[in-house]
Amino acid sequence: MDGENDGIPDSGWSRKDVLNWLDEQNVDTPSGYMTKTKALELVEAHLNPSEEEETTEEITGDEE
Repeated sequence: MDGENDGIPDSGWSRKDVLNWLDEQNVDTPSGYMTKTKALELVEAHLNPSEEEETTEEITGDEE
């Protein structure tokens, strides 16, 4: 059940449904068993990537 009715996994979703959502979003998940809590952490990380994870183009000054 979608607690906030927004299509984004939350604690109201089953573990299986959260894992299916991650798969549909092409989020890499570790092999082996994953808890619902860990799966929800991956959802959060996917929706709110940190600055370190964002890809940025390196500027070298050689572009002139």
